[in-house]
Amino acid sequence: MTGEGNGGVTGSLFDRGSSAAAHIDIGAGEIKLSDLDRRNVIFGRPGTGKTTTITRIMADYLAGGGTEAGLLYLTYSRSMAKDARDKTGLSKNSVGTLHSILSRKLGWKKGMGGEEGDYLSDDDVTRFCEKYGIKKRTKFRAWDEEEVDEDDDWNFFMQYYDAARNRIPPLKLSDLDRENISPFDLDYIAYKYDELKKTLGKHDYTDILVEASKMEFMPIDLLIVDEAQDLTPIMWYIVEKMASVAKRTVFAGDELQSIYGFKGADPAFLLAKKKDSKVFHLKKSYRLTVENKELAERIARRITVKEEVELDSNGNHGRVEYGADVDSVLAQPGERWFLCRTRYLAMYVAKYLREKGVVYLPINQRHASLSPWSSRLIELNNALASWPNVPIESMMEILRKLPASMLQRGVKTLAKEKKYEELKKMMEESLLGMNDILKFFRDPNVTRREVIKSLSIPDEKKSLLFQFEGRKIRGDEVVRVDTFHASKGLEATNVGVILNLTKKTYESYLTDPDSEYRNLYVAVTRSKENVFLIQLNIPGGMSYDV
Repeated sequence: MTGEGNGGVTGSLFDRGSSAAAHIDIGAGEIKLSDLDRRNVIFGRPGTGKTTTITRIMADYLAGGGTEAGLLYLTYSRSMAKDARDKTGLSKNSVGTLHSILSRKLGWKKGMGGEEGDYLSDDDVTRFCEKYGIKKRTKFRAWDEEEVDEDDDWNFFMQYYDAARNRIPPLKLSDLDRENISPFDLDYIAYKYDELKKTLGKHDYTDILVEASKMEFMPIDLLIVDEAQDLTPIMWYIVEKMASVAKRTVFAGDELQSIYGFKGADPAFLLAKKKDSKVFHLKKSYRLTVENKELAERIARRITVKEEVELDSNGNHGRVEYGADVDSVLAQPGERWFLCRTRYLAMYVAKYLREKGVVYLPINQRHASLSPWSSRLIELNNALASWPNVPIESMMEILRKLPASMLQRGVKTLAKEKKYEELKKMMEESLLGMNDILKFFRDPNVTRREVIKSLSIPDEKKSLLFQFEGRKIRGDEVVRVDTFHASKGLEATNVGVILNLTKKTYESYLTDPDSEYRNLYVAVTRSKENVFLIQLNIPGGMSYDV
């Protein structure tokens, strides 16, 4: 099924081209507040400057006498919300994720400083899991932004629980058309979980949406909903209530990057907004090279439900290498990323890098277990590299991890609390017997190896420091390994895309190819220059067809 006319929607059940508004092709930052109608949709493919465009619109609004109280910017991911606040200087009251903004409106707060908050704690969930024999390996994540493929029954349950309650009206978990997904009765666990929250008088992040769907909202001047392709049905219900009392509304997104179908997100919701909105297409990608754009379009042609958008590359030439391997990416200068469909597959790449002695980190800190390295450990290595002439600023990294028996306990406490300026002043003024400590750091008879041995860190991490003894780790040496989902909204020079699929994702690939090709589209469009398509030699042999 193909949409008719300019900007027609292909394969959408909501819009068959008959009533869609004519679209406007435009460059990043060229849309002014005065160009907007009451309802607007901005389609922004990867690297087309959607954030720049939205920032310009908000700046126009504020420059024209608008107030922060009359502006609301909502986005799906925490990283995008932080980026928007950094660029606009606006507060968390006006710029944030839908969950964070709504929790503020509800007055629900997280527990801090040992005080009980309004949300379930990890201890609450752990006790619940122990009571009902539910395997729980990771910390409780109230709202995860990617699929869970770990051997963790709790997070598996929460994925389906969220998906069921993100509908209007909510579904039973058994209505999600899944078979043999758990060793326990999901609907029974959902019933007992709801009972737990009621008994404790606490909530989870899904409750934010359920309660907010009952709220009435005050009128505002400008509502901007970014990453709109990722909204679930209940989120759309809420933002439409907000839009009904907003003077101007902007829905911005890219349906080709809709990768949260497991939460209930459907790109057709965004495409349907064209019927009663002014439509803008951001035409030029400032990220994609000629070759990368061709690869992205090749993948996009496999996706049926989409907006037809003519996209221009940045005119530069990059490289797309089919049949590449991990070493091909490692040989490149500059940033090097490896992106995998699931965390399970990322572990294969991580194992290979670990065996080769490559320093690598995850993109998403929730995936810290992928690597024995951390940003803090790299800083510690670099602080030790100049031994014994360690700068005072770098010395703090060492002080925090030396045992109290080696240092005065008061100094150790200050270092742990990160009171750098106070500690620096004490060291400079030779207070608290710091002369002895400074002598230790300058004593040529105390070797770097002795310091490493004395650090209060795991032996595995000490062995890594021994490997790099005396050499700093440059930023461009550090490789990144993570999932497609973790990379969304980010970019790098060299991106190795692992084409392998797990059994679960291969089944999705066969039954819902649109969804899987959107995931692949997100991965390949992270590259500013070179894309390497890699198939690992691992059991199964299932992979994307590119």
